Amino acid sequence: MEAIILGEAADIEVYDPNFIIAMDVYYSGRLLSAKKRNVLYGNPEFFESSSVYPMDRFISENLPVIINYRHINRIDRIFDRIERSEWVFRMESSNIFHRLKEGHVLFNRNGWIDKIKKRFTAIPDEFWEHILDSARFLIEHHLREINVSIFKSNNLLYLISLTHFIKSVCSFIYALNKDFEPSPRLLYGAIKKLPNLPDEFMNRFNILLNPATEVSLEQKGEVATLITKSLITMKLE
Repeated sequence: MEAIILGEAADIEVYDPNFIIAMDVYYSGRLLSAKKRNVLYGNPEFFESSSVYPMDRFISENLPVIINYRHINRIDRIFDRIERSEWVFRMESSNIFHRLKEGHVLFNRNGWIDKIKKRFTAIPDEFWEHILDSARFLIEHHLREINVSIFKSNNLLYLISLTHFIKSVCSFIYALNKDFEPSPRLLYGAIKKLPNLPDEFMNRFNILLNPATEVSLEQKGEVATLITKSLITMKLE
């Protein structure tokens, strides 16, 4: 184990539903089996582990805990590609970088985290341009799907498309601000504080997020179109 980082969701009041002890464990070599990790943690309540993604979840002293395991070689390779302005990968969000940069360092064996933090200063503009281009493509794609779902009265397609549209919009906004996305639990409160937002963005964003029936699906489709146009305009300015 090389380093442990605690996410900011642990800073919230314990009784807040958004509270969670989320830790990223950065390791080299081979990861211990889930069975051995369970014993190492003292056989906590409701322990479960994914066989696909290296993650443990359990309850410790009545508090929810999530531990993500990340090999340091993978993180180093990602930064190598970023610094060479090469295509990195398509991620769900840039939250992994946010936690590396802003998280609370609980353990730092050989200074690997210190080296990684210095590499944030070497991120070229091309990295943000790649995220912007990728997010824009997805925004436009999901906007078309939203409009199709409204026209065809396909509620399932609408909900799926809207969810992906909102996620892509958030990625675009954060890349526009050259910043990394916080935890999804804290994303709504954080995005409002960004310095570079389109005019009327939060008002329009709230309309999409609000399930209130007084706003028709057709009107929400129009709002999604306005958000898309405003984001593209900002990028071109």
